[in-house]
Amino acid sequence: DPTSNWQTFTHKSGYSIKYPKNLQLVAMKIVEDDPTPINEYSDIKIGSSSGFDNPHFRVIKLSKDASDSSLSNLQVAQKYYQANIDMPNVPATSIQKPTEVIFAGVEAVAYSLQNKGYKSIFDEYLGFTGIYKTVWFERNGYKYMVYWTKTSEMDQIASTFKFND
Repeated sequence: DPTSNWQTFTHKSGYSIKYPKNLQLVAMKIVEDDPTPINEYSDIKIGSSSGFDNPHFRVIKLSKDASDSSLSNLQVAQKYYQANIDMPNVPATSIQKPTEVIFAGVEAVAYSLQNKGYKSIFDEYLGFTGIYKTVWFERNGYKYMVYWTKTSEMDQIASTFKFND
């Protein structure tokens, strides 16, 4: 197992991922006045720096009352796929349109875009130039957005994402 000596991060909402020791995990707050470093609505980023200008992997868990939580996986995937294609400063190029897949054992919708930056649920940024893979799925009534810049290392991190129950 090439990931056997990697660090394991377990989120309190019940998922875990593994990542190499040379990368850092950064807790990111979605709600500015949230006093906890990692809560059930926050997201995490794994990469070689705190910014997004290098390959990175990110998990965002939406609160049940988030505006996009009522959309189906396909609807929300199509919405953000198109938002990335339509970004005014750095429009993305389609690599794979939203397609139904299985991710971490659950039904999901995935797409891939070539871009220099990314538009997610909460932010839009200029960053790493490359292919971004995005997966949308639901688990226990929560919607998740997992995305990463497609490198062999980030693909391997994505392959370790699992639910602990």
